[in-house]
Amino acid sequence: MRVASFGQRDNALKLKSRLQDMGYRPQLAKKGNLTRVFIGPYIDRAIAQRNLDRIAKQSDLSPELVRFIPPNE
Repeated sequence: MRVASFGQRDNALKLKSRLQDMGYRPQLAKKGNLTRVFIGPYIDRAIAQRNLDRIAKQSDLSPELVRFIPPNE
């Protein structure tokens, strides 16, 4: 799940901290000049959707489900 994308890394770090306080294990990923905040991956789409709904309800964010593509090793 992509929770948000930020032009300033500090904003992504603040959101990461908020999500950790909510019990999630967020990860950051750099894409161009954006720092994206992700949660997951999830095996079960229903669980992912419940978490997405919970985050949207508890914040002013609009998270979206995205397909997880593992990095090349």
